[in-house]
Amino acid sequence: MISFSLSVAADYVIHIGAGSGTEVPTYCATGLDPVILVEADPEAMPHLRHLEMQFPAVQAIQAAVSARTAGLTYSRANFSDLSGLRAPVKALRDLFPGLDILEQTPVAGIRPETLIDDADLPQGQVGLLVLETPGEALGIIDALAETAALEKFAAIRVQEGRAPLYEGGSCIAMLHNRLTELGFACWLEAGPQDPDRPHLLASRCGIGLEAKNSLQTLSAALRESEGFRIQVENELGAVQAQLALKEAQLDGGLAEYKAAAAGIKQLQQESIAARGELEADRDAIRAQLVRHEAEAAELAAANQESSAARAELEADRDAIRAQLVRHEAEAAELAAAQKEALADAAGEADRLRAELEQRPVAEELEKRHQAELQSVWDRVEKLTEDARAAQQNLSVALRMQSMREADLKELQQRYGLLLQQKEAQDGLLERLSANLTELPKTAPQARRLEAGAVKGKKRT
Repeated sequence: MISFSLSVAADYVIHIGAGSGTEVPTYCATGLDPVILVEADPEAMPHLRHLEMQFPAVQAIQAAVSARTAGLTYSRANFSDLSGLRAPVKALRDLFPGLDILEQTPVAGIRPETLIDDADLPQGQVGLLVLETPGEALGIIDALAETAALEKFAAIRVQEGRAPLYEGGSCIAMLHNRLTELGFACWLEAGPQDPDRPHLLASRCGIGLEAKNSLQTLSAALRESEGFRIQVENELGAVQAQLALKEAQLDGGLAEYKAAAAGIKQLQQESIAARGELEADRDAIRAQLVRHEAEAAELAAANQESSAARAELEADRDAIRAQLVRHEAEAAELAAAQKEALADAAGEADRLRAELEQRPVAEELEKRHQAELQSVWDRVEKLTEDARAAQQNLSVALRMQSMREADLKELQQRYGLLLQQKEAQDGLLERLSANLTELPKTAPQARRLEAGAVKGKKRT
């Protein structure tokens, strides 16, 4: 517990806007318990959680404390001490030309009295309230003053600019006046580290000079802790620089990875396109194979039909050849029959001549001769009709052969020879017919000769 000479004791501390918590060793060394650290920046919480594990008295709370609870935006600056819930104005940028707002994040606020009521503070004790909330300190003090929450604190340490540095924010003079109105004795911290943003120390009236000295001693310790905080922040800055370098390297690696991923994606797309083309070619080849198989089946069927037709032609050719053989045999038989008929006719003619010479009755001989001659003529006509029928059969056979197979030239040649023989036979038949036609003329002459011979015998 921190004891003040004017019988005022500070038993605990609530530090709103604790940042990196550099004051924690000082708080714990002076016996403050609990040490409640409240910070709105989530990036500072890991370090505060570490302090919470290192110091049993420390409690770390992430919260954006403000009398305003709606429409809050946390503006993270490149200088962590300048980050807050209000936007900086030109005066602050003039003090810090390199100031840059890195990020703005909407946050949900918590009212100061709610924070105090929810904190598990020791009963019957008083505490120290530290406010490092740019632009928000006056609103927090007013909100606590409206309730009994402000009575829990015997001293207040608050940092603010000599002029308003944030939109709608307060300044150190406004805080001095308001705390004085609320019954606090106020003075500026001696030897401020940042003259433009000093710390205002306030204690309830009547605590005396010793309490002020104690507060100044505490302020000196806090300044030392502030120096330690700056050193830690510098080291943290170096670490952050290294992290930024690592992040840059990581970004480069990530860019290379993205490029490689894009290349892989392009290769995958090209592979998909090539696979689609291959599948299309495969389908086309399959369709072509199906067509080829159908054509092969048709060709096989056509070959079978051609083989059947060839076999049929060969059978027809064999049949025609057999028929030609039969016709040749019939022609040979006809020629033999014709020769036999001619021989019979010649023999009959000789016999008739002999009979004419032997028989005295010319009329009876002539009748017999005419009858026999008619019989011979009928036989000759029958043979002629048979020859014509054979000729017609040969013509039909030749037409069938010319329609079915063009390569039967040999058969045609044989048929031509047979036709020539037939024509010779027809000529022979015609000459035989002519000879037979002359037979009736010869018979009367024979009869006249025979009659003349008889008459001569009678005269004799």
